[in-house]
Amino acid sequence: MIHLPLLFARTLERSPALYSAVRANFERFEPWLEQSGMPFFPGFTDHSPRHISDVLQTAAALIPDASHELVTPEDVTVLCVAILLHDCGMHLTQTGLRALVAADGPTVVTGLGDVPWSVLWKQFLGEASRFGDDKLLAIFGGEMPLHFGYSFVGTTGGSSKMSGSAGGAPTPADALEIFEAPLVRWLYARRRPEQSFTIAFNAEVGRVYDEWDALSRKVADGTAEPASVAVYGRAAGTAEGPLPATPRPLPFRTLASVADITAGDQAQILRILRDLTDEDPVVSLDDVRPRLDCAQAWVAGYMDPADRTQVRREPDQDRLAGLSEEERRALKLLTERMGDDWSLSGLTTLLYGIPKLLRDLPLDAPPTPELKAAQRAWFILLYQLLIGKDTGPRLPTLLLALGQDQIRHLLTPG
Repeated sequence: MIHLPLLFARTLERSPALYSAVRANFERFEPWLEQSGMPFFPGFTDHSPRHISDVLQTAAALIPDASHELVTPEDVTVLCVAILLHDCGMHLTQTGLRALVAADGPTVVTGLGDVPWSVLWKQFLGEASRFGDDKLLAIFGGEMPLHFGYSFVGTTGGSSKMSGSAGGAPTPADALEIFEAPLVRWLYARRRPEQSFTIAFNAEVGRVYDEWDALSRKVADGTAEPASVAVYGRAAGTAEGPLPATPRPLPFRTLASVADITAGDQAQILRILRDLTDEDPVVSLDDVRPRLDCAQAWVAGYMDPADRTQVRREPDQDRLAGLSEEERRALKLLTERMGDDWSLSGLTTLLYGIPKLLRDLPLDAPPTPELKAAQRAWFILLYQLLIGKDTGPRLPTLLLALGQDQIRHLLTPG
C-alpha cells in the first residue's frame, strides 16, 4: 500500500477533490506495480509500491519546515503523480510493450515533439534487421537456455532470509504461526517466482493484515481489479476447497493490543472484545480465531519487549500531585463521562473531545494546530498515568481493557 507522508496528507485535506484523485490513482496503480515483476529489468532493485512510499517520504523530508505553509494541494498532487509515474517504464510487460508499439497504440502528447512509439519501433526493427551474429552475441551474450528463476524470500524482524539452513532464521512454519494461511499464500501468489520479497515478523505485521483486509473487502463488494481478484482466489483456497478463515476478522493490531494488555487471559479478552463490538458483540472467541491465535503468538514471540504494556498497579502520586488545573479538569471530565457511552466509538469521541470541551468548543469542532497539540499532550498524560510511558496501545482499547474502576483508581488525585 502506498503511504502518504503526513505533510502531504494534511495539505491534500484542504482540497478533497485532489485528495480523492491522488488516492484513486494510487489504488489503480498499486496492483500493477506490485505484480508486474519488471520482466525487462529483473535484476533491478525494488520498485514496488513500497519504493513509491519511500520516494514520497524523501520528497516530503526535503521540504524545509519553514516552507510547509507555502505548499499547496496542487503542489502535492503534482509531486505525488510525478513520483507515481517516474519508474512506470520499468514495469512494462511483454503484453504492454506489444500494445505500446502497435499501430493504434497510445496517442502521444502533442506539443512536445515526441515521436510515436509505433514509429520508433519500426525504426528499431529496421536497424535490428541488419544486426549480424557478432552484434547479436554482443547484445545477448549467447543463446539463453530455458530458465525459471526463483528468488529468496526475506524477512524483517529476524534473519534476512527465510531459510531453514540460515541458522535460527524464521521458516514458513513460523510465518503460519502469526499469519492466517490465506494471507501467507497471498504474499507468495501476488508476485512472480523470480521476484524477491520480504515477510514481516516485526510491527509491520499489522500493516500486512490491513492490506489483506482491504483487498478482502474490495473482492467482497466487487470493486477489486480483475488481477487482484485472481490472486485473491489463489490465496483463499486450494483445489481441495477454501482455507480456514476468521469469521470476524477484527484488525490484527486491535487483537494484538488486547492480547498484550490482558497477558493472554481468555475471559478478559472476550470481555474487551464484546465492549469493542458493542453494536454486534463477539459472543465467542471462536468468532475471531484463527486470527486471535496468530496475534497471541506474535505478541509472545516477536513483539518488542520495549513495546509491551505494563499497567500501573498503583497511582503515580507524584505526577497526580503536580497536575495543572487544566489537567485536573480533563481527568475529571473523563472519569465522570466515560460511563455515558462505554464503547469504542463513545470513548474515542470523548477522548478527542475533552480538549475541545476545555476550550468551550463543541465535540464536532474541526481540528486546528493548537487543538491537535492539546490532544497530543492530553494523550501523553493518560499514557504516563496508566502505563508509565508516553505511548502505548490505542487509548480507547486500553480504557476498555482496564475497566472503569481501575481507571478511576489510577486517575483520581488523592
